[in-house]
Amino acid sequence: MDQLLDRVLSAYGGRELDSVKAYRMDGVVTSKMRQTEGSMVRLFARPDRLYVDLAYRSNPERRYLNQGRGWRTDPGGGIKEVGGHLLKSMVLQAARSNIPWVLSERRDDVT
Repeated sequence: MDQLLDRVLSAYGGRELDSVKAYRMDGVVTSKMRQTEGSMVRLFARPDRLYVDLAYRSNPERRYLNQGRGWRTDPGGGIKEVGGHLLKSMVLQAARSNIPWVLSERRDDVT
């Protein structure tokens, strides 16, 4: 288990991970539902703040999560608070983003 944890933590920055409190990811995403691609920006700040900007050609989408509350763009381009599965999906994205730190902090419990 130690070797696996070392590999995962190394992929996320190794020992320097302890000093990282937030990160930004930029990329391209392809939506099967919209049948288009667009640029994506994801900002994550520990433990549960998330911002996702999906810049599709039509209908760009933004998602915000802060301390268990979530918002996203509505079809008219405004921002609307969400609950249910839309909120749960953002909570899950934030939890996944936090995994390297959780593994690092709980290493003695896991090994």
